[in-house]
Amino acid sequence: MRAIEKCRVEGSKEMRKGGDVRQNLNGQIVTLTIPDQRNVYMESVESLYDLLEYFFDEEATKNINELDEQIKTSHLFFLNKIKDLEKNVREKQIIESGIFPQSIMGNGMKHQWIENKVLFYRKKFRLLFSLFKRKNELSSKRTLGYA
Repeated sequence: MRAIEKCRVEGSKEMRKGGDVRQNLNGQIVTLTIPDQRNVYMESVESLYDLLEYFFDEEATKNINELDEQIKTSHLFFLNKIKDLEKNVREKQIIESGIFPQSIMGNGMKHQWIENKVLFYRKKFRLLFSLFKRKNELSSKRTLGYA
């Protein structure tokens, strides 16, 4: 239940890119590292996935595998999109290795891909939660436990 609550709480926060922020505390400049909320959410969904994987039925396995395939396809779609637009040969080589290049165009495509990936992870959370519910864990009958 705590893993579901963690996913729910992290998913309800604003999905912001992380980074370093400098603040003045008592006349001293301090650098604070803010985590990327999108990654925090996706990692919490992956943790829930790890906990529930043992209890997957055929429907859950099929749905999660399809979703994972869609995530991979989405990554390739954005890489191919930038590869078609990129003119620099060196940048194209970087893209062929599966990495978004550090350029204005590359950063823009990476941002779009991550936003798209978060949507897939929201769907993954809903699939995991429906599995949890289908196995009667939310009722007084505990069927999703170890024997």
